[in-house]
Amino acid sequence: MWFVNYSNGTWAAAFLLHCILVSAFYQMATGEATGTLRGRIVLFLVAKSCLGLVLQFAAKKYRFHERFHPSPVPKGNIGFGSVLPWNKTGLSLEQRFDKASKMAVMLSHLATPLDQLAMYGSYKVVKFGRSPALATFPKSMSRKDFAKRKAWTEASKLTSKEAMIKYIAIMNELAARSKEHEKTAKKKNARHPSTRMSPANGKDPFVMYPVKIAGHGSYCPKRVVKNNEIEALGGFAISSQETKRTGVMERRWADIDGGENLIQNAAAAIRRACAKASLGLDEVDLIVGGFGGHQFLPDDASLVQGELGLGDSGTRAFTVHATCLSFFVAMEVAGSFMRDGRYRNVVVFASSIASVGLDHHNVHTAGLFGDGAAAVVLQPSEDGSAAIHRVAMETYGSGAEFCKIESGGTYRPLSHPQFKPQMCCFTMDGEATLSLVSRFVFGALNRFIPGLEQGLENLSVEGCDGSFDIDWVVPHQASALGLDTFGMFGWKQEKVLRTIHKYGNTVAASIPL
Repeated sequence: MWFVNYSNGTWAAAFLLHCILVSAFYQMATGEATGTLRGRIVLFLVAKSCLGLVLQFAAKKYRFHERFHPSPVPKGNIGFGSVLPWNKTGLSLEQRFDKASKMAVMLSHLATPLDQLAMYGSYKVVKFGRSPALATFPKSMSRKDFAKRKAWTEASKLTSKEAMIKYIAIMNELAARSKEHEKTAKKKNARHPSTRMSPANGKDPFVMYPVKIAGHGSYCPKRVVKNNEIEALGGFAISSQETKRTGVMERRWADIDGGENLIQNAAAAIRRACAKASLGLDEVDLIVGGFGGHQFLPDDASLVQGELGLGDSGTRAFTVHATCLSFFVAMEVAGSFMRDGRYRNVVVFASSIASVGLDHHNVHTAGLFGDGAAAVVLQPSEDGSAAIHRVAMETYGSGAEFCKIESGGTYRPLSHPQFKPQMCCFTMDGEATLSLVSRFVFGALNRFIPGLEQGLENLSVEGCDGSFDIDWVVPHQASALGLDTFGMFGWKQEKVLRTIHKYGNTVAASIPL
């Protein structure tokens, strides 16, 4: 028997029809019903049909069936493989919920506002139990926060087990909706500009830039900042940072006036990289920096050149700026410069000091970022043992407002009448950022390497003989939540390198660090 948890008038109507149905069965069995056998059968069918309609109405309106019967597992959706990660055989309900909650952000763009609130309420019940009473709308609470608290209160009618099942059921529905998203993404692949890859080196179609990393170096500031210091500085509750999904346990903060400014940190990383490559600083042909931010003028790379003692060398030095992806863009630029033989010893570096731009009273961002620097030495790969094989980058300006530091440029200088000190601090809408990523990431991965959105094994691309596996993924360390979502693509977590717990998000330096 399919059990439905009825409520209010729906329960009463269903109970009445249950009585009619039982009565029909009884009269058929005993022959007490008046009329012909045909009349009894009609009575039974009418009662059964009415009951079915009520059950459907209750399931659709109140979605009570999701408490006990999660939706069927969608298959073949983009990025999922054959089975959803949270529905794999052998997982306990708690494990399924844990996987689903970590990957929810990748499907958040497919959720309706009601879905989002239902998931929020269910999640809070599982993690924190029943919601505290909230009878009125406090003046200090935004409407968004009040709606979320109300959703938590509504979900408090469920047990923890029921809340987990409901959460998983909604995730299954979102996964089913992704089928249409997959069709749209595939249609766009053929005309998307990222499919027009840069030309190869003319010898091997699978090699874009025949270069190798001859040396790697890094510098992390000496000061280690634990979560309890973040909590004390911001006036947060004890251990509150550990409940956040940033995954940061400690980070480094630079002593800018004590020999650890952005330029000095970059130079320290470069010296270590050159030492690993057995390369003298005077042998460097080109210095390419990623990101910048020490001061508005001159360019950071020229300041780094001077810090290295090369101020009179004439060595070409410049910086490229693509925020968190600056290091990779700098690598691509360096590779393209080296391809025609103009440069043989190229230094690429990224140095970031995020701690100076934090609002220490913002619980969401105060503990997320850290400081650091890293550098590599690129040299030609004469024997073909190493190369940059493939590069792609997609930009979506529709999310420009989600992560920003408003001041620091010409838009809101110190002399502007509307300038406020908090404009110098980093602000972020994390939910909107992850929602934007989830809209485009599956298609972007498929355009980069077909099948990458479903795993790291048995991949193939045009120009490569046979298939290949990817051994390591070195992602930007945005947050633990962001790194967890890679499981949505079928990527094994042990292949995804993490430093977020130790260094935090070091912006452009996070990938090379």
